[in-house]
Amino acid sequence: MSASRWMAAFTFAAFLSCSVAFCDSYTPRNPSPFGPDWRAQDDWSYPRDPMQGWPFGQAPETYPPNRYQRHSHTPEPHIAPRHEEAKPRPDPAERLKKALAPPPDPNVQREQALKNLQDRLQAAQDADEAKGLAGLIQEIWLRSPSPTANLLIRRAGAASLAKDFSSAEDILDRLVLLQPNWAEAHNQRAQLRFLTGNFQGAMIDIDETLRLEPRHFGAMTTMGLILEQTGFEAQALTIFRKSLTVYPHQPAVEALVKKLTLAVEGRDI
Repeated sequence: MSASRWMAAFTFAAFLSCSVAFCDSYTPRNPSPFGPDWRAQDDWSYPRDPMQGWPFGQAPETYPPNRYQRHSHTPEPHIAPRHEEAKPRPDPAERLKKALAPPPDPNVQREQALKNLQDRLQAAQDADEAKGLAGLIQEIWLRSPSPTANLLIRRAGAASLAKDFSSAEDILDRLVLLQPNWAEAHNQRAQLRFLTGNFQGAMIDIDETLRLEPRHFGAMTTMGLILEQTGFEAQALTIFRKSLTVYPHQPAVEALVKKLTLAVEGRDI
């Protein structure tokens, strides 16, 4: 090999060693805005696709402080899938049966709701609970499936509040003819007849009310008042006590029971 070739080879080797030494000691003054100097990183395990994140996005937290230090990604802990109890799939035949079933009878639903409230009323522990349940029961009693009947009973109530008892009774007469199986229609007319002194007509309506609704505490109370005012104190006491078994914690009725008990059962003392 000629001397010129030896000189060229020596010069290239010296240049290469100087370049390597310079790169080892080089620290960039202005690092890349994309994070550490990823262009000098020789770990090609990092993604270089801009759609995959770093180095074009946020650098990982596990990036080593030395940009030449080779490292591996810390694998994320494996999270076992959450196994829930498999819910049984509904039977298509059952779903079809429910879809084709006729809607529940409103009268049956009304009777079930009324029975539930009446049972809770009989087991009430204090006057406030009993009063609230009694109010709910009376709301059900005052509702009829017929919009016309509901309108008539409201008009009768308005006429009674205005002391127009004659018009109120005429309306209730038509209501009873329209809805003969509605217990509250008979009860409203019984109360009106009691207020006007028609005790015989009131007792007829009370009997019909209790036939249709045996636990109608309002009709029982009206019957007890009629019996008391007509001199049948013992029978009135029996009716008031029965009313308290259906609707306990009635202060007015309890006072009447106390008074009649003293009058009827305390005579021989």
